[in-house]
Amino acid sequence: MKKWFLVLVFFSQISFGFACEDSRVSCKKRISSLESQKFIERRALKEIQFVGLPIANVVVCDSSTPCYFPAEFHFIRSISGVGESIEIEDGSVWKLSENNMRILSWKNTDPLIITQNHSWFSDYSYVIVNKYTGESVLATLDLGPLEDSQWLKKVQFVNVSRSEIILDNQTKWKVSSWDRDLIKEWKSGDVVIIGTNTSQFSFKKNLLINVSMNEYIRVSPREMK
Repeated sequence: MKKWFLVLVFFSQISFGFACEDSRVSCKKRISSLESQKFIERRALKEIQFVGLPIANVVVCDSSTPCYFPAEFHFIRSISGVGESIEIEDGSVWKLSENNMRILSWKNTDPLIITQNHSWFSDYSYVIVNKYTGESVLATLDLGPLEDSQWLKKVQFVNVSRSEIILDNQTKWKVSSWDRDLIKEWKSGDVVIIGTNTSQFSFKKNLLINVSMNEYIRVSPREMK
């Protein structure tokens, strides 16, 4: 039996198209199928405007005033109908630990961060935090970013000896000494998502989440010379 949803549209344009898996970056532990994606409800990105700055994203907070956020801040592209998954600006889909109806009230312009889950006994590697509301949900990367997303970020160069990674947006990242061995397996072209490090055992500010390897490293930005 087909299920129909009544959607109240607040924006002048909204897309209900769903990209097939072939257009997404592969995740090693992907478990979703195209069938499960059909319940993802698209929400307009009309309010959100990004510019090509390597270290900052820009969001239009009202009709004329831009707000500048660090590159590790993310924004909602869509939320599933009952709150079991969330899609961010690059098209990556994150499966949540439970149906979280409260996130249906999150706005497209609410800044989100993705950080590691410090619990040892959890199937969810990450926590998504809404920096505006203070609410958080456990999450795991379910579908990689869309291949044609303008916000897709890829590894351009890996310097193991210097513990540095350069991305294709011309940003350089210094890798934590604790994670140096991990980057030996990282390759040019690997897709990454920028997260926020909350570990007490590392002073690095950020995470680089490697979608292909399904792992993260702790990093801090460095000035390109």
